[in-house]
Amino acid sequence: MQAGSVIGPGWDSLLAKLIVTGASRRQALERARRALAEFAVPGLATVLPFHRAIAGDPAFTSEPFRVHTRWIETEFASAIPPHDGDGNEAAAEVGWQKVVVEVGSRRLDISLPAGPAPPG
Repeated sequence: MQAGSVIGPGWDSLLAKLIVTGASRRQALERARRALAEFAVPGLATVLPFHRAIAGDPAFTSEPFRVHTRWIETEFASAIPPHDGDGNEAAAEVGWQKVVVEVGSRRLDISLPAGPAPPG
């Protein structure tokens, strides 16, 4: 894909999956918040702001867990701003570095955060 490309309707909308584990729920939540703060998909509207809000919401993070199947519709109250067309909020805050890695005899160019995650 390159700048100006159009993604047609035949493509799966799943761009990436973030999987986080930890020795405890608390550790997994801390790792999830950090990973979501660093996660950026430049130029596309994503659900990352929603996931960041959920991962920081006391109903989701507290004990006892207070989220239920209709929680988003009935109790979730977050002022998530609409997509501004930039899609590069985390990348702008963190900065990126390009790295070449080899996986299964294939060279891949990847981008990684150049520094620590922004607070949040």
